[in-house]
Amino acid sequence: MEEEYRLYSDLAPAELLGINTYGIKLTWAEPPNVANLGGGIFIYKDAESCSQAVFNWRAQVNTALKPAFVALMDADDPNAYNWSNLADYFSDIYTFPWNSIKMLSNQLNEAVKYLNLTDEILSMPETRLLAFAMTRNIRTITMKPSLNSKYGFTWPLARPFFKDYEEGEERDALEDLVDQGILSRKVREVISTCPYCGGAYLNIRKACPECGSAEIQSQTVIHHYPCGAVFTEQEAFRDGELWCVKCKKKLIHVGVDFDRPASIEKCSECGFTSEAFPQEAICFRCQRKFPLSEAREIAIHEYVIIIQEHKSLRDQLLQYRYRNFLELASFQAVLASERKLAERHGRKYSLIRAVVDNVKGKDNERFFVQQLINLLRKSDFITKSKDKEYMILLRETSDEQSFKVINRLKSVLSPYVSDFSVVVQADAGSLDVRVDQSSGEGHHSNSEQRANEGANANCSHTNANLPYINNPYFKCRPSS
Repeated sequence: MEEEYRLYSDLAPAELLGINTYGIKLTWAEPPNVANLGGGIFIYKDAESCSQAVFNWRAQVNTALKPAFVALMDADDPNAYNWSNLADYFSDIYTFPWNSIKMLSNQLNEAVKYLNLTDEILSMPETRLLAFAMTRNIRTITMKPSLNSKYGFTWPLARPFFKDYEEGEERDALEDLVDQGILSRKVREVISTCPYCGGAYLNIRKACPECGSAEIQSQTVIHHYPCGAVFTEQEAFRDGELWCVKCKKKLIHVGVDFDRPASIEKCSECGFTSEAFPQEAICFRCQRKFPLSEAREIAIHEYVIIIQEHKSLRDQLLQYRYRNFLELASFQAVLASERKLAERHGRKYSLIRAVVDNVKGKDNERFFVQQLINLLRKSDFITKSKDKEYMILLRETSDEQSFKVINRLKSVLSPYVSDFSVVVQADAGSLDVRVDQSSGEGHHSNSEQRANEGANANCSHTNANLPYINNPYFKCRPSS
């Protein structure tokens, strides 16, 4: 059967009629048989629209590794080169190699087949990123500044494969691959981040320790030799000259009459003075203030793929896939340790119980678990506590982060089961967030009543008295 090529364009069909495609079969519709899809061809006037189309092509599981060929009406557009590494060929419309497209696409599609990756492994965004890079002979994943990333940087090559992550959070997945020995890394920047939310957008300023004002003035100190008086230059300045505030003599020669041994800082609001006021930081992301000394330094890396043999990729990724899944006894041991750390150091964590209904067949439930594992960080763990019930431990998780995970559970897992509920465990009760598959909306299930019940009522295999999750998104709170 002849291969088809999916056409994307911002040109009208009439404008494309004069293009000689050298017998390549183009279709505007999604081909019913993805296996028969040779690749995608993108013909655009606007480089920004084209970049979004190529991004979406790479973001889809079925087309992530398929060839993408770009022809721009104006290939000199500077916006074109920020994303061109996601395309397999890039040129202007006048030099586009229509007669070579089939040969190029066959080479790339055969390279993907040679990796021998199953659908199970390809469901992982990490696999699609690595397979794309290796079949395109890309070995380095570089970063670039981004105002939309909480770290201030994004990794453009990885972005479409981690489209469900917030921009910049693909870094966490890349760091996981470093731990597995699949990537190496080189430090390119070191940034200071908020100790509360991890955001890198900080306003650093000096602030008065007494009143908190940022209106600080720096003043020079004067020492008058004859009388020994010490005062500020601002106090001595009168009619364009300097006068001693004690003996009222004119200060003429520096080093003879007086010197300037130091400087001090003074708050314009309350008058408090000090040799140096402490610096504080304000996070633009969570609006919290903290001493600059408490900011956390994070290294921003460039990543290098170090797998040389294609056949080893499959084995390493299989091991990587199930790194978070623990037996129940091991999960309970990790949970007990995390509880002690929370009590001792005040570290927050979330314990989520996901109850799954109407997953038909073992294969479907296995696929559901795979999707669930894909949502976790390397520090998170999952176990199957009983039939149709999974426990998820999110370590060092803020309220905002736990809410994001629950949102991901709702959006990603709903298609694979007809019904499931999520419970956030608390110290005196648990909060039920039930997900309706048809609407995708979450709501509390008998929340007031359940909040006053013991924690063991909903989680029989774990101990009670878990630290309460002060999550502003959940209005029902366990009673004290």
